[in-house]
Amino acid sequence: MKPAAFFRTPEVRALLERAARAAGTPLSVHYVDRGEEGLRVMGIGGCAACKFVSDLPDGIARCRASRTEAAVPALRRDRPVPFLCHMGFACVSMPALPGTGLGFTLTFGPYCPDEAPQGVEQDALWGLSDLGLNPEDGLPVSLADIRLNSADAVTAVAEWTSDSLRALWKALQAPAEAPASD
Repeated sequence: MKPAAFFRTPEVRALLERAARAAGTPLSVHYVDRGEEGLRVMGIGGCAACKFVSDLPDGIARCRASRTEAAVPALRRDRPVPFLCHMGFACVSMPALPGTGLGFTLTFGPYCPDEAPQGVEQDALWGLSDLGLNPEDGLPVSLADIRLNSADAVTAVAEWTSDSLRALWKALQAPAEAPASD
């Protein structure tokens, strides 16, 4: 089975949906090769701020650059890399299939770390100002759907999800056992 098709199987889709709910964040799968992110393989959930930013000139490119900056070391180290996106939102990048050498990454986020909930609005205003909006105009979109969460919990869910995906991948790659002869 090709890896991109693997992520679209019902079992994997169900696992990723459960992981996004457990983490309390949107979740996306991207392919990264030679430090460049390709198209999104799949995504679960989203937030109003990310949708708003994706409609701005240079918004998608900034999001991609933030994810790639974290995905490259995550793939190199085969471990989760927490990061702040260009909007100042917390996210976690994790190799989807660690130990396989395949460049698929999971991105959990955005979320607001429960250690610093008061900073999310100001961070968003700064991020929007870098995209050409005037921070004095206030936030043009609600941040209500960016959930408060523990950074440790999101990272742990990312690791659990990755381990579960790797186990499913290996099970699908293993040759079927021949029936026992009488």
